Amino acid sequence: MGMDSVDRQALIDAGLDPDDPQVWVVQQRISDLLVCYGIMRTVSGHSAVPEA
Repeated sequence: MGMDSVDRQALIDAGLDPDDPQVWVVQQRISDLLVCYGIMRTVSGHSAVPEA
């Protein structure tokens, strides 16, 4: 995750310290987890949008 102004502002809005390197580590892990989850759903044939 790059330290661009949007990411930085999102962390501030969430009440997190954007100058704390550990915050960025955790956010990168969450981002990686969401990417893996999306790949898993795609590979397993589940739609990302629930059907009504």
